[in-house]
Amino acid sequence: MQFIINKVKTGFLLKSFFSGGTSSLLKLLSGLILVKGIAIIGGPEGMAVSGTFLNVAQLAQTFATAGISLGVIRYISSNIGVDTTAYKLYLGNSIGLTLIFSTSCALMIIGSSPWLALAVFGTMGQFYYFIILGIGAFFYGMNNFLFTYYSAHQLHRQYLFFNIINSSAGMLFTLAMLFFFGMRGAFVSIALHQSIGFLLYGFNRVFVLWQNELKKQFQLQWGASKKLLSYSIYLLENIVIISVVQLLTRSLLIAHHGADTAGLWDGMSRISSSYITASISIILIYFIPRFSKGSLGQCKQILLKQGAIFIGIIGASFLTLYVFRGPVVGILFSEAFGPVEKLFPYFLIGDLCRIFGYLITTIFISRKNLTVAIVSDIIFNALLLYCMQYLLIPQGGLTGVGEAYLFTYVAYMLVMMFYFLVSSKNALKQMDAS
Repeated sequence: MQFIINKVKTGFLLKSFFSGGTSSLLKLLSGLILVKGIAIIGGPEGMAVSGTFLNVAQLAQTFATAGISLGVIRYISSNIGVDTTAYKLYLGNSIGLTLIFSTSCALMIIGSSPWLALAVFGTMGQFYYFIILGIGAFFYGMNNFLFTYYSAHQLHRQYLFFNIINSSAGMLFTLAMLFFFGMRGAFVSIALHQSIGFLLYGFNRVFVLWQNELKKQFQLQWGASKKLLSYSIYLLENIVIISVVQLLTRSLLIAHHGADTAGLWDGMSRISSSYITASISIILIYFIPRFSKGSLGQCKQILLKQGAIFIGIIGASFLTLYVFRGPVVGILFSEAFGPVEKLFPYFLIGDLCRIFGYLITTIFISRKNLTVAIVSDIIFNALLLYCMQYLLIPQGGLTGVGEAYLFTYVAYMLVMMFYFLVSSKNALKQMDAS
């Protein structure tokens, strides 16, 4: 009987992996087409400039979602079929907060567009990119809400179908922008390509949900909103740290080795962020709803069984990517990006450790222990990573960036493993004592 249960769980994990992996592959292709276009048109220096604009876009998009995705998944999934009143309360507050934050974000970006253009491009004349980004941020916030709704309800088919439409539309939009407008089209694509699918399909789905369910539940109740927004502290802090550290890393590389070297690092970072995003989407679909419902002991069993399968698949994928790193660099970039190959072993091993460490971190997030997530983020993603880069980049260049990345995330994984083992052991002792 247990064998059958395990097979069902494994099959569901593989289904989730397929759902997340297939849809994320299309999103990955869209992003990599954009990278390829920038590499050909702008070269490594153009990659560095677009990377700065991308960091601003990521900050805006995260703010537009209110940063509550993890909280929505945690509270809605744990109350479905258990507490109807709580379910309606959190669903109503989630759509209310999303509307408020996405609208506010759009207005702030549009209003400050000249000064943002001056900071990123060195001239106010390119303010229109930020007006486009502001409009796109609103639709991105609503887009993210629909994905979060599907994840919380474990509606894998709907999630997969919408993600395929969203990613396919973004990919076609990116191709059109690059073909007709070159580098200007690349910046427009960065601002909008993740929102095109919402305009084509997602808007209709949200409207139907609004008519059938959301309009009845729409509300803002401080207690529920406060719980959801507690998760935004972590997500907003996470994206701010990542974006700021990337800006500082880019500045270090430009100062010591030139803009071309910074562009090479940016190219590897784009590949890394693509498969990191794909992996996180699978964690959101499969693991967080289960971690939210289980005890710490049950979470440990999920981590040891389904988690091991998940990390094994990721590891095999990374090994394949490493073997074919030469053709991958040739397909994604241009000849000028050949030195990127030396970064693959550092980033692939580092990212495998990073994903496993994040998987452990989500156990604490799902149990409302956000302090662990925030503190680990500050220590590893900010302080340790930047300090190691500050020490290694002047002499090591690209190799120094890779060594700093690998050291940071191996340390992150080991510390999170140790902390989780200690926490689960203490929880068992408390259960025995009671």
